[in-house]
Amino acid sequence: DRGMRYSLHNDSPVVPSDCRMLLWSAVNRRTRSGKVLGEEHRISAEEALRGITIDAAYQHFEDDIKGSIEAGKLADLVITEQDPVRIPPDELRNLTIAETIKRGETIFQA
Repeated sequence: DRGMRYSLHNDSPVVPSDCRMLLWSAVNRRTRSGKVLGEEHRISAEEALRGITIDAAYQHFEDDIKGSIEAGKLADLVITEQDPVRIPPDELRNLTIAETIKRGETIFQA
């Protein structure tokens, strides 16, 4: 609400590095037992994607080289089969990864 930029991240290796779970957690704010934790802190999928991408790069002073799809930036991205902004929030942790690109090279393709 204050226009502050924040990032979403996890404490690997304590928990597996899985951006789908970060996205799901930020949007749903649900614990493993199903309780909603801090409902007023839920954010949209689009806001969560910013927290994983451009705002995370900003926090690390790297938004000039990564975090968004622009000419001249590192081409590190994941392509999903579903649009995370348009699917039901509960389905976010089950996004199907179609392709992963690192520095402009495909490193995974379904």
